[in-house]
Amino acid sequence: MVKFIHTADWQIGETFRFFGERSLYLKDARHAAVERIAQLAVDERVDFVLVAGDVFEFARPDRVSLQRLARAMERFEGPWLLLPGNHDAAVPHGIWDQLADGSIFGPGVVLMTTPSPILLDSCATAVLPAPLQARYAGRDLTEDLDRMETPSGYVRVGVAHGAVKGILPEMAEANNPIASDRARQASLDYLALGDWHGFYRINERTYYSGTPETDRFTHNDSGSVAVVEIAAQGALPAVSLHRTTRFDWHEQTVTLGSQTDLARLEQELQRFNATDVVKLSIRGYVDLEDLEALNRLEEVMRARVQALDWDVSEVEISPTDDEIASLALAGVHGFVLSRLLERRDAIDARVFRRAVLELLALDEVH
Repeated sequence: MVKFIHTADWQIGETFRFFGERSLYLKDARHAAVERIAQLAVDERVDFVLVAGDVFEFARPDRVSLQRLARAMERFEGPWLLLPGNHDAAVPHGIWDQLADGSIFGPGVVLMTTPSPILLDSCATAVLPAPLQARYAGRDLTEDLDRMETPSGYVRVGVAHGAVKGILPEMAEANNPIASDRARQASLDYLALGDWHGFYRINERTYYSGTPETDRFTHNDSGSVAVVEIAAQGALPAVSLHRTTRFDWHEQTVTLGSQTDLARLEQELQRFNATDVVKLSIRGYVDLEDLEALNRLEEVMRARVQALDWDVSEVEISPTDDEIASLALAGVHGFVLSRLLERRDAIDARVFRRAVLELLALDEVH
């Protein structure tokens, strides 16, 4: 009987710079996810933790990130089996060579930088790695697993980082492809995959675990790890998902055309809180009063959620007749406004509204 955690795509060092000052919290969350994995490993009494590539976001992460990662892993003494992926390939003189001196990680961390079986005698398991030694391999590295010999009676667990042919995006397949029936061809009891950031069952013996901390606006069952149990060589694996993410990412598009739409949006956004990362794309029309309300809502949301991508580039400002009539512009701006009002019936409505808004903006600058 062997029991282990399958995880991948930690992307330690990811910056999330597009979120500005909030990016630091998202970066820190990746270390915290590893802490939760370590605690889960202790609670579940697993034999080892298997990381299927992209441990790091960059080929040369900073020393502080490395030290923090080592501390995050401390609660579970190991083994931790780490595989290089496309973001952190095992290139000569790269991060994996630097880690080999043992100054960062203790003896419980195994760096799988060569395609050689790792024998775990305590649980009669052989882990067969297909490490990326360049960002793009250009061939199916899991072919090497077919030829790896292991002791009789040992459970065979393969681990690789790439795209299963015919299932994941075509561009990825061309660089680091993986045969969909590799588990059968290599007589594997389980094939642990990384690269796809969500949980995905390819077949009864082949799985993507996904990233343990959600990191993008996609609906792909991310933010978990897989706990895998295999009774004996040849037995089917029992795979269960365990949620590990701290932040949930949400993407929403909203069309506004009335005060009712704005009120409804405000009501809907109340469901989000400090554990949410939100991307909101707003389009449609608002008058000047609703524009002020929309700006206030943005302020409320930025205070409410962990990080916010607020896009109003497709919102058209449509002042009401009363709003336009009540405008009090002085000097040349007032003169131009009066001429616009005189010719309003002959001007396209959208051009008219845009001209009024430009006048308002110029008047504020003045």
